[in-house]
Amino acid sequence: MPRRRCLPGRRLLEGAVFSEDFLQFQATPAQCNSWDDFLDNRLGDTSFNRITIAGTFDPTGVTCNDPSAATQICQALHHRTSDRAR
Repeated sequence: MPRRRCLPGRRLLEGAVFSEDFLQFQATPAQCNSWDDFLDNRLGDTSFNRITIAGTFDPTGVTCNDPSAATQICQALHHRTSDRAR
């Protein structure tokens, strides 16, 4: 299984929210497990109207309001693949 690196912040998705606290320069296996569970069980193969990604240092974050692109981003997260929203 590939190792994942969790970064600080909060990810907010339409209809599903992931929020965890991360301490800089410290291993966070419990938070990484929570992120994996979120990807597996909350994103699923469904459609989304928008996605907002925000964090501690950018609480407003960035929002994509295009349903096609938001779904594409969420599906790439769910399937752990790289993609570009078009």
